[in-house]
Amino acid sequence: MEKRILIHTLHGFLGSPSDWDFLENRWQFATLCGYAIKPKKCFDNWVNDFHNNVIQNIKTMSLPNKPLSILIGYSLGGRLALHELIANESSYAGAIIVSAHPGLKLKQDAEQRLIQDEAWKNIFQKNQISQALQLWNKQDVFKKSQCLIKNESALDKNSLSEILMNFSLGKQENLRPKIKKIKIPVLWITGQYDTKFTQLGDEVSNLNHNICHKILTQAGHRAPWDNTPAFLETCSQFFASVQQNA
Repeated sequence: MEKRILIHTLHGFLGSPSDWDFLENRWQFATLCGYAIKPKKCFDNWVNDFHNNVIQNIKTMSLPNKPLSILIGYSLGGRLALHELIANESSYAGAIIVSAHPGLKLKQDAEQRLIQDEAWKNIFQKNQISQALQLWNKQDVFKKSQCLIKNESALDKNSLSEILMNFSLGKQENLRPKIKKIKIPVLWITGQYDTKFTQLGDEVSNLNHNICHKILTQAGHRAPWDNTPAFLETCSQFFASVQQNA
């Protein structure tokens, strides 16, 4: 009998839990639980709040037997998922990290990133959301990747600014030393056309034999939405492996 899986999803910056709705009812053995990324003062505060929500959701769902929890995060959500995984690894049977950055190595790179994110904060504060989105989607990282349709009226400039600055890559520590110590299976996914993050995926997978890096063909940074069939197949194989080894 297949063990039930509870999938905990985290979206990217500008995203929402509904970005992952295509996973709903995809597997008979899986239940989807999406979380909105809310602004917090720092990564540690976010982890504490998120983990409490995870525990509460597991309790209220009243699933038969204890399900296997799998954490899935994309981009910003992938970075936050790494923080949660490092802090509370024993709560999960596995994780899927998509197009995420493990952290900058040099202080000057972190300082430069903070300057860049401050500039983006000003763009979102001073322009209409539609204009800011157009500029955001023109970034090189999103080339050869489809735009995710957004409900612009649901985007709050102040919350976006807080998320952008408080969870800036410039404020994130280099997680590589901690990633080396992860003992549960991690599927690290990047898109073929996303050269930068594919190189990071190769680097991270070489740090830890528990991390398997999969590159989706015909996909960019937004790999799950650029090539959904390949993403679903890769996830299916990962779930089967986790169930078998649980």
